Amino acid sequence: MSRKSNGFLSRGWRYLTDGTFSEVFETLVTEDKKADETIWEFDQHHFRTLRSEAFVTRKIDTYRDILKNPEKWRAFETENMNRYFDDAIILFPYELSQADKNGNKAKPNLEPPNRFFRIQQNMVKRRFPFGKNDTPGDADLRAHISALRYIYSKNFFSLIMKRRWLAVEYAGVGLGILAAHFVLTAAIWPALPLLGAEQMPSLGVLLTAILCFIALIAFLSTGRHTFHLFEVYKDEYEASMRASCLLLGRNLQVRQQDIIAMIPLIFTEADNDKFVLKGAGKLDKWPEEVRKWTKLAFWMAGRVEYNELATQLHMWRLRRLHFGLKWLATLLTKVMIFGGLFVLALLLWAFWLVALHLKGTWFTATHSWEALLLANAVVAAACAIFIWSIIRASDRKHPVELDLIENSIITQNIQGHKDVRLHDLVAQQLFREKSALLHEEEKSKR
Repeated sequence: MSRKSNGFLSRGWRYLTDGTFSEVFETLVTEDKKADETIWEFDQHHFRTLRSEAFVTRKIDTYRDILKNPEKWRAFETENMNRYFDDAIILFPYELSQADKNGNKAKPNLEPPNRFFRIQQNMVKRRFPFGKNDTPGDADLRAHISALRYIYSKNFFSLIMKRRWLAVEYAGVGLGILAAHFVLTAAIWPALPLLGAEQMPSLGVLLTAILCFIALIAFLSTGRHTFHLFEVYKDEYEASMRASCLLLGRNLQVRQQDIIAMIPLIFTEADNDKFVLKGAGKLDKWPEEVRKWTKLAFWMAGRVEYNELATQLHMWRLRRLHFGLKWLATLLTKVMIFGGLFVLALLLWAFWLVALHLKGTWFTATHSWEALLLANAVVAAACAIFIWSIIRASDRKHPVELDLIENSIITQNIQGHKDVRLHDLVAQQLFREKSALLHEEEKSKR
């Protein structure tokens, strides 16, 4: 199998064709909605963070009340649980065009199919649509998982633009230092006669060297300050994302644990109903109660599995956003470096014209004019290195790693489908019942 190229342009082409850029564009052009204000807010650094909210999982008492009420159970079973149990896998997931006005049969829409993750997300929503407005389910939690992906893309893009804009500002400072150096050094020699130093070319060389040294120090100190601000922006971004991830991870962990812990209680409730109904003289209704409790247990296990699937889908999309945004950030960095060096070249050209004019008008010694050119060439080279370093550092220095999300959510502490062990619970329940049945049969033979 051939190895994919990891070049910058080849990665860009791959992101363009595999839907990464369309995912980035779709997310970035999405405007904030007023309804989102209940899910996230802006922190003091104008980064988005999830609002602190605890997701309360319904306890066994809630489901006992539903199960014991025939009307509530019928509605809950048909309108909620059966959306999961009765939903079939769509083998050909494409949309059908609408029938025409004459009622002719609709033909398949031959447009390319959706991305597979969208098919999976639609299946999750279709099978477990509830969980908001005081209804049993996990749509509230999934909304926050989706919101994390949204605020991640917005925050990461905001960080990219903050750091690039800072680089542009300080690259402009560097160009300003270079322009000021050009002006001052070009003005030294014409000003010497006014100072009574017409026969002192060495003084001009000395003053030019001093200005050159000052410019180099200015480049160095400005660069160090800019690198520090890049780190500050990164820390502010990571703090906002870490707070959101910790909040979401804790809520996801609690929700999954509460659902999983409820499943053994469901079988305990089913066993207890035998004695309750026997005492009430309604033991014949016990098999129906067991059927209800068992179906509820499988629905609970499905919730755990699909919460895990929904999280995986959004984290996969988040990963695509990460690599797509990083590529675009690097492209922007390259364009900015080219633009900064182009402006520097224009300044050099303008200074060269001025220097040629000064050579024939003011400079009597060739070595003095050469010293002027040499000093400004050194400062121009330093400015070019400064611009390249500053703009490149906005992309390379203090990088943001993707594992910040995984480490902050602390996924290893979140339980999932493998922790439900519903098959073991059902197998153990059947083992006990069959063993009791065999025991009764042996007793009847004696």
